[in-house]
Amino acid sequence: MGRQRSLWVTLFMIPIMIAPVVAGFQFRVIFNDTFGPLNYLIKTLSGGLITPPAWVANPQTSLLTIMITDIWQWTPFMLLLILAGLETISVEVLEAAQVDGASFWQLLWQIKLPLLLPVLLIGILIRTMDVFKTFDLVFLLTEGGPGSSSETVAFYTYVNGFKFFSMGYTAALAFIQLIIITIISQVFLRLQRRRGALYASR
Repeated sequence: MGRQRSLWVTLFMIPIMIAPVVAGFQFRVIFNDTFGPLNYLIKTLSGGLITPPAWVANPQTSLLTIMITDIWQWTPFMLLLILAGLETISVEVLEAAQVDGASFWQLLWQIKLPLLLPVLLIGILIRTMDVFKTFDLVFLLTEGGPGSSSETVAFYTYVNGFKFFSMGYTAALAFIQLIIITIISQVFLRLQRRRGALYASR
């Protein structure tokens, strides 16, 4: 059982170990409207009744392609954090709750989830900061287009700094991003401290 678990964990870790540049190239091929396997699969399963969109070239789906790629690559990271958090939960606590007659959902919502909250907050904080610095996937998949429909904050900063050479505006954007990330981090830390103080008072 232990070997099977290690194998599954290793398989889930593969997307994280792939460089974002490689992931971007992979999904650029997958989302290609001419010879991409995704559109071929949609046409085949629908019998030609559905016309797949040009995922990267369509303003309505270009940002979605970046989101799907990012979620595919970093969801295993969140799952790994949750797995590590579950392993820290004391078996005695769960067994005591089961002896008291707690159901599966009561164990999940009233014991496991509150104990996992610190891990979840850390994971959400890390992913939030990752969103602010998403650049490589945008550059490889859509280059911010069509138009500016798939521009992220990092890519917008890059465009103004290295294409339009508006260095003052770019520096201001970078500074504002730093302030926003700092505020978000402080909010998460305060939530964590309040939760710790709440449990300490019980």
